[in-house]
Amino acid sequence: MRRGFVDRLLRMDEWSIGMVDRPISTFLTRPSLSDVEWLTVTAAERRAGPFAADPFGLPAKDRIEVLYEGFDRNRWAGRLERRAWSATGGWGRPVPILPAAHHRSYPYAFHADGAVWCTPEQASMRSVTLYRAPTAAGPWEPQATLISDFPALDPTITRWDGRWWLWCTDAERGPQTRLHLWWAPHVLGPWTAHGEGPVKVDVGSARPAGTPFVVDGRLFRPAQDSSTTYGGRVAICRIDEMDERRYRESVVALIEPDPAGPFPDGVHTLSAVGDRTLVDGKRRRWAPRTRLGHLARRESRRLASAAGRRPGR
Repeated sequence: MRRGFVDRLLRMDEWSIGMVDRPISTFLTRPSLSDVEWLTVTAAERRAGPFAADPFGLPAKDRIEVLYEGFDRNRWAGRLERRAWSATGGWGRPVPILPAAHHRSYPYAFHADGAVWCTPEQASMRSVTLYRAPTAAGPWEPQATLISDFPALDPTITRWDGRWWLWCTDAERGPQTRLHLWWAPHVLGPWTAHGEGPVKVDVGSARPAGTPFVVDGRLFRPAQDSSTTYGGRVAICRIDEMDERRYRESVVALIEPDPAGPFPDGVHTLSAVGDRTLVDGKRRRWAPRTRLGHLARRESRRLASAAGRRPGR
């Protein structure tokens, strides 16, 4: 027990992103992550505390623009960045996208109606905002609020059977376990909550984890499996039934982290970009200075907040 406490106190999760040169559909029968081309960070980025997760890609001429969550250590919150990736040049330098006033992550991106769209996770704002850009490089402009007064985690959108569908979990009540579903006639809405409320409650396959895809006329979606640790592995779910009243899905594949690779401790995103697939990976890193500094700042904020609530202040 003492060893586990020390590990939690002095180690931190470090995430990175990578590219796999095969389609997402192959993970149904070949769930290995041994062939990932991982992002290599510079020495300066490593000293700053490297963190890259939740990758989503958009093709752009001779490259792929990869949107992902970076990490701001000063705010201890996620921010959105993009890097270009090409088969000949590998990974480019990071470029910030969207303002960093709030925590943002999971920049789910897709093509529709001749434009590119993005629904980043911003659960602290209790809304899902749809952004649009003329090209994968941006600029990104808000177009519509799809869901209001709901702390949606990892909102994931796809078009299926003549409707648009949106999955997410509830950041306040079951972030890893309670899957919610909305549907709409158009990507701009109006969006209607599924009649069943949470359509699934399962720590092993509820929270979205990447882009849905179709194989042989069947719809599949990646989901996080946090049954043993946060972001431990990815479950691929086959949608068996989905309409305005009913929803059923089955887990048909599990994607484990590569124990021999540089990120052996977790994976929680699997997203398609053409004939390639983006993933992320986790490792536990010894970082006592970073962890203790974060705990000290958190305690300072807690004390300041408590002082502000005292009578007469």
